[in-house]
Amino acid sequence: MFSTSITFLTVVYLVVAGKISKHEYGYDYLDEEYYGYDDIAVDEEFTPEFLTSPSNLKVSLGGTARLVCEVKDLGPNTISWRKVDGNESSESVFVAVGPTLLTTDPRFQVNLSDHGSTLQIILVQEKDEGDYQCQVFSHPPVYLTHSLSIKRPPNVTILGRPESGTLTLLEGEELALICQGAGDPEPRMFWHRKNQRLADGNRQIEGDQLIFTRVSRKHAGEYVCTADNGFGAPAESSIIVQVQYGPVVSLEANYIHHLHENTQLELICYALGQPTPLIHWDGLTGVPRANNMHFNIRKGKEILLINDISTVVNRTISCSGSNSLGKAMDKFITKAS
Repeated sequence: MFSTSITFLTVVYLVVAGKISKHEYGYDYLDEEYYGYDDIAVDEEFTPEFLTSPSNLKVSLGGTARLVCEVKDLGPNTISWRKVDGNESSESVFVAVGPTLLTTDPRFQVNLSDHGSTLQIILVQEKDEGDYQCQVFSHPPVYLTHSLSIKRPPNVTILGRPESGTLTLLEGEELALICQGAGDPEPRMFWHRKNQRLADGNRQIEGDQLIFTRVSRKHAGEYVCTADNGFGAPAESSIIVQVQYGPVVSLEANYIHHLHENTQLELICYALGQPTPLIHWDGLTGVPRANNMHFNIRKGKEILLINDISTVVNRTISCSGSNSLGKAMDKFITKAS
């Protein structure tokens, strides 16, 4: 990405003669020999001290990065900038030496002061990520390293999510939801259930996993995983959890009295279950149906209205619900009003 050709200056950087040692000030001295040209100033009796510390700079894609390198009593020494790939064995590429840029990329600028140098990168791109070393051409040379990374908005994936978006479990089985998040900075992860609290009463929990060892019908619903790193909008992914269970049936009876008219009997059969149970009535054999019995089917219940209670006196009327997981029944014994 950088051009190292320059007509008036050639830099032969170093021949490593020993290992790198860590200085007490937090930057590195190189145990090495330096060969260069006379126009790069080197004070052999000068030991530089950095006033800035190594940093991890995060910028938005298309933003501006400013890498600052300040040195106490810089004197006549020259500061250079080079980009490395993050490990000692990688080749480095010089970006600037003193006031001179060694790259033709117009997005790079170098600004000098009496105490140091600032490398500025505008319209930051993905390829600009990496480590940038500020080096003082002293004897021995010293350098510090700034790391540049791109801020990335969060994204999430629910592992094992079916293509349909619905996970079906049997009552009593384990529910284990794992959400994988990514982004820079690393996002925080949260789970919540859409339009209702979690089964334990919490509005949400923090973490990438949501585990219930034994599920019941109260665990059914749409679960949403959210990732938020403060950069861009939070990311969400959801999954619908269906919990299958056998029918649960209850029968409710109401007598409806009318002045100078027959008393009506209202029977309400509640049949809950997953899959939705089919409702069946028993005990109505021989009961007149025309203008006497009316059925009103609603979600999860069926209402039977008998206009003339005298037609069902002392009968046992039952309501049953059945699905693939079983059958359940409730009954009611009628009497005269």
